[in-house]
Amino acid sequence: MRAADRASPHAGVRVLDLRTPAETERADARLRDIWRAGEAPVPANLLRTVQHTGGYVFGAYDASGAMVAVSMGLLATHPGQPALHSPHPAVLPGGQRRGLGYAETPHRRGWARSHRLPPIPPPGRPPGPPHRALNP
Repeated sequence: MRAADRASPHAGVRVLDLRTPAETERADARLRDIWRAGEAPVPANLLRTVQHTGGYVFGAYDASGAMVAVSMGLLATHPGQPALHSPHPAVLPGGQRRGLGYAETPHRRGWARSHRLPPIPPPGRPPGPPHRALNP
């Protein structure tokens, strides 16, 4: 069993590719909810652009089917090698502290492997007040 398959049930979520405009619109709304902002920090049209250019755009859904987290990764180059630059997932307050990062990380690493990208190092915690609330 893959690490992602083991981790997702532990967190009570399914991590799925966001494939349609409706799903990226839902992610846009979810990001506005998480960041408590009038505009999403990453709007739906940018999420679609990341998808169309081969990037990572996924949502974590709870048992009721509600999207509780959004994660995006950009294709990048690190020391001359292709790589996936991917920050921590943005998680609704009610979804925090249940292992969503634990569930999303092996999924993201598996995705990178399937796209022939090198292993993803453990991410650093980005600075700033919004991240403290999202990733305590």
